[in-house]
Amino acid sequence: MRSASLSGFIGLVAAFDPDGELPLRELSFRFVRSSGAGGQNVDKVASKAVLRWNLRETSALPAGVRERLVTLAAGRISGAGELIV
Repeated sequence: MRSASLSGFIGLVAAFDPDGELPLRELSFRFVRSSGAGGQNVDKVASKAVLRWNLRETSALPAGVRERLVTLAAGRISGAGELIV
C-alpha cells in the first residue's frame, strides 16, 4: 500500500467495496504513542491510531478481491493475516 494514512486505507477499500458495506465489527482500532518529534506531549499522549482488519476471516470481500487486496498491501499484512494501517 502506498499510503500509511487512514484515508489511503479507505480509498483502497472503497475501490473493492463501492457500496461501503464493510462490517465495523471486523475492524479493530487501537491508540498508541506516536514515535518521532512531537513536543512536550510526545511521551504522554496516545495520538497514533492503528487499524487492524483480519483479511483471512473477513466476510466482507469475495475471495478474488481479498487475494488482490493481500497482494497490493503485502507490506502491511501481519503473519496472522491482518491488514495493519
